[in-house]
Amino acid sequence: MITGRQEILDHRNVNHFTDLIRNMLLNINPEDNDSPHSYLPSAVRLQESGVKFTALKEERLLDIKRRQRNFKIPIPYFSGIELKIPVLQVVDNTETVIRNVMAFEQCHYPFKTHVCNYIIFMDSLIDTEKDVDLLIEERIISNLMGDSATIARMFNRLCLNVNLSPSCYSGIIRDLKDHYEDGWNRARATLKRVYFSNPWKGTGTIAGITLLLLTLIQTICSMKQVV
Repeated sequence: MITGRQEILDHRNVNHFTDLIRNMLLNINPEDNDSPHSYLPSAVRLQESGVKFTALKEERLLDIKRRQRNFKIPIPYFSGIELKIPVLQVVDNTETVIRNVMAFEQCHYPFKTHVCNYIIFMDSLIDTEKDVDLLIEERIISNLMGDSATIARMFNRLCLNVNLSPSCYSGIIRDLKDHYEDGWNRARATLKRVYFSNPWKGTGTIAGITLLLLTLIQTICSMKQVV
């Protein structure tokens, strides 16, 4: 389940094995914490609004980041968000390990529920197996169970009856929600997906627009000659 960088910051603060696992996952600055977790659209919906998903291979599991993407064309609103998520390896005992760490955190760190906040964040991204498929395709989830639907059900069950402290992901969530709720972003992403998803479609679209403009110009010129 644990991938990427795993060094332990302070062995003296580790009480037992479950605390050790939690300590290996953390890379959280308490000053980054803000409000509790709020609703976030699923991974598929975020992608449909133009959010790009990228896998991080050398970071701690909880170290989710976002980056503003500015396109080369200097036109207002031509920008997007890249969501960078460390790789999560899902194996047969992943759910058991996560549940133990979450239960430990609920009992011993009720005001620092960083792992629980991470699971809630991932659960928000994962509504259905299509969301899992997307995260697998982007290499964010390494699926060693072979069943996307099982992974979706796992995340959907993990967050039942969980109390949360202020989340370090609240700023990321606000940015993603603002981006998703902007109708221009969804329209631009749809335009790119339908007409510019590959070089052939893009070339055909540009050729079609060019032909339409030339036809329009020819029509206007013909009308002027008649007049």
